[in-house]
Amino acid sequence: MPSYVKFLKDILIKKRKLEDFERVALTKECSALIQNKLPPKLKDPRSFSIPYIVGGFKFTKALCDLGASVSIMPLSIAKKLGLNEIQPTTVSLQLADRTIKYPIGIIKDVLVKVGHLYISVDFIVLEMEEDLEIPLILGQPFLATAGIIIDLEIVDYTDSDFAGCQDDMKSTSGYIFMLAEGAVSWKSVKQKFLTSSTMQAEFVTCYGAATQAIWLKNLISRLCVVDSISRPLKIYNDNRSVVLFTKNNKSTSGSKHLEIKYLKVRDFVKNADIVVEHIDIDTDNMLVDPLTKGLRPTVFSRHVESMGILGSLDVLD
Repeated sequence: MPSYVKFLKDILIKKRKLEDFERVALTKECSALIQNKLPPKLKDPRSFSIPYIVGGFKFTKALCDLGASVSIMPLSIAKKLGLNEIQPTTVSLQLADRTIKYPIGIIKDVLVKVGHLYISVDFIVLEMEEDLEIPLILGQPFLATAGIIIDLEIVDYTDSDFAGCQDDMKSTSGYIFMLAEGAVSWKSVKQKFLTSSTMQAEFVTCYGAATQAIWLKNLISRLCVVDSISRPLKIYNDNRSVVLFTKNNKSTSGSKHLEIKYLKVRDFVKNADIVVEHIDIDTDNMLVDPLTKGLRPTVFSRHVESMGILGSLDVLD
C-alpha cells in the first residue's frame, strides 16, 4: 500500500490508536451481529449499511456504526480474502450484554472501496459466525475518514406506469434512492386513486419520493458523516411536464383535481430541499423501471446489478 494512504488515514482519524489491554465497548447492533442475532431492520439511526469492495470481492452491505470505535472482520472472511497478516492484539471487546470477546488479532491498512474511492481500515479479527448478508462492521475510524474525503450524493429516480392495473386501472408508483453506487431506499406501490394522465400519475410518485428524500436527508444529517447531504437532493424524472409542474406555483387544469397534500412537492422545491430534474432516458436504461413494469430478463438483470443488489450466493463467489 502506498505510504501516503496510511499517512492520510492517520491524519484524518487523528492517529487514534488502541491502547494495550484496552477494552472496547460495542453497541447493541454490533453485539447482535457478532452473536448472529441482528434484526432484519436497523432501528438505531446511528447504524446503517453501505455497499463496498474489498480485495476484488463485492459485498452489498457493511454495518456502519457511529457508536463502534473499532472495525470488525470475521476470521472466515479474512481467510477468504487472503488476508493472512494478522498481528497479535491485547484489545478485548465488551458486548452489550457485558460478555467479553477476545479477538484473534488485528489486520492493518486494508483497502475498502466505497464508490470510486479507497479507504484504509484497520480490522479487529474475531472468531465469530459469518453473516452472509452483513459480513463486516465499520466503526468510527472508518466513518471519520470517509466523512472527510468522500463527497457522496444521494440521487433518486422516480417513474410510474399509467393505468397499469387491469382490475381497477390504477397506476403503479416506483422510486429508488442511490448512494455510493448502491440502493439505500426504494418502493413500488399501487396508487390509491385513479389519475387522468401520465403527468398526474408521475407527480403523485414524485410526492412519495420527495417525502422520503426529506426523511433521508434529516437522517443522514444527524449522522454527520456525509457533508454533501446539505445540498438539495436530486430527483430524476423522465416526464418534462412533471418537472415543470413542480416549479409552477399557479393553479392549472392539471392540479385542480389533485389532493392538496401532493402539491407539497412545490414547497420542497421552493425551499431548496429537493431539486426535480428531467432525465432523457429510455426504458432499457431507466433504473427504476423494474419497480413499475415488466421488463425483458436481460434488461431486468442489468438494472438489478446497477442497483448494487446481489443474490446471497453471489456475494462471496
